[in-house]
Formats: sequence, structure tokens, C-alpha cells
Amino acid sequence: MERHPATCLWKCGNLCATAPPDAPGALRDVVLLSLSRRDVLKAGLASLLVIAGRGSRLTLLESYVGWGRSGHWTNAVTEVTLGRDAVVEHVKIQGESTAACHLATGLVRLDDGARYRSVVVQTGVHIARHEIEALLDAAAI
Repeated sequence: MERHPATCLWKCGNLCATAPPDAPGALRDVVLLSLSRRDVLKAGLASLLVIAGRGSRLTLLESYVGWGRSGHWTNAVTEVTLGRDAVVEHVKIQGESTAACHLATGLVRLDDGARYRSVVVQTGVHIARHEIEALLDAAAI
């Protein structure tokens, strides 16, 4: 899960390279709803970075919806970093057209005592793949 430094700088201004803030309860429910006219675009690229600080609790809902019957391609990447004792509940609903191709990767980094739970519901898509890579921080091993 190593990233090139230029990617970190471009994607989040190097926030991902620093420790998450110690602010228990600072983050609440976060909703990402990705809607686009993929019938026109034929492709969608979604990237989401979530940093749950020490002791925080978070419910993350990702939803992908497509219109029409023409094919399109979605490539989604979700990165979640959990600080010590943080809890993230991640729900993903993929309801694109029956001609769509949806590929997704979840990159999860957990510190001591952190808990991550993921539920994926995929309907209607022609081809779908959802992969999760988890890294336990060195202190947690």
C-alpha cells in the first residue's frame, strides 16, 4: 500500500502522510453519493480518502447509481486510515445499470484497537469486483 510521494501531495496535500488528529468524536456520519451521467461519459473515476482520528466513530455510505441501459465503466478507490481505537462502519451500495462494469478497491490502514467493518451490496451490474486490502499498523502486530 505504499504510494508515490507525488500522489500523496496531489491527492490530499500530504495529510495521509501525517498522524490522524486526536479528536475523539470529531467525525460523524459521512455520505458519499456518486451520481453521474455515465451514459454520456462512458466512464467514472471516484477517489475517496477518509482519516478517522483516535477514538472517532464513523459511518461511511458510498452509493453508485447509473441510468439507462448503455454500458459504462466505474473505477473507485476508497482509502480509510483509522487511528487508535477508531471505529468505521463502511456500507457500499452499487446499483448501476445491467450493462455496467464496476471495479473497486478499498485500502484500509488500522492502528491499535481500531475496528473496520465493511458491507457491500451489488445489484444490476454486468461485471463487478470489490477488493479490500488491509494493513495493520506495526504497533498493532
